[in-house]
Amino acid sequence: NFLNGTVESERKGNELLIKTTAYASDAYLLLRTHGEIPVEMNGGSITKVEEDCYLLTVSEENAVVKLLSENMLYYTE
Repeated sequence: NFLNGTVESERKGNELLIKTTAYASDAYLLLRTHGEIPVEMNGGSITKVEEDCYLLTVSEENAVVKLLSENMLYYTE
């Protein structure tokens, strides 16, 4: 029952840690990013809804979303 489910989140640097409890299946959350872009998610999936708004489908009890600022330059090898 979705009314009995709980969601907890914590921000650590560029990662958003999400913990769900008492969901029989996937949990669906809207994430407003205010200029950040979710580039990777472990424990679920990301769907862009509109600018700075994303639907997170959390399919595991613990999920992690990696966010990057769209105004910063990044170097990768």
